[in-house]
Amino acid sequence: MFVEDGVEGLPLQGEKTPMVEAMQRVWTGSEPTETAPVIHKITLNGKQPVENVEVKAGTVFNACVDATDKQKDKLTYVWEILHEATVLGSGGSYEPRPDREGKVVTSSENIYQGRVDKVGNYRLYVYVLDNTGFVSTVNIPFQVVK
Repeated sequence: MFVEDGVEGLPLQGEKTPMVEAMQRVWTGSEPTETAPVIHKITLNGKQPVENVEVKAGTVFNACVDATDKQKDKLTYVWEILHEATVLGSGGSYEPRPDREGKVVTSSENIYQGRVDKVGNYRLYVYVLDNTGFVSTVNIPFQVVK
């Protein structure tokens, strides 16, 4: 219901996800005055998550997220690359946070350029903040090949 906070290098402060507004609708029967941004799509080099995205090691790739905000709040984008998780929990049990690759990038732009030099499996995460305490997030898995 809330994103992480206190993660080194990640400027998140436990913002509310769309699940909080959904619970407010259910519990109160009314529409909240503020809502989370809506993410419509994410692509990496023009491919969507279901397209088995591959990029060559050491080459620049481009990502884009399509998001809107019902209240037309100014959006901030926080981009982060994590190694693919190898220790998986079950039924909501604890999973350690995978290692980060590179640095977190915060931007007012919905586009991102990145590069990974090491072959392996990764995920690019983007957190879309509306700067009113709400956030939406999406990620795209990709494989870095020789």
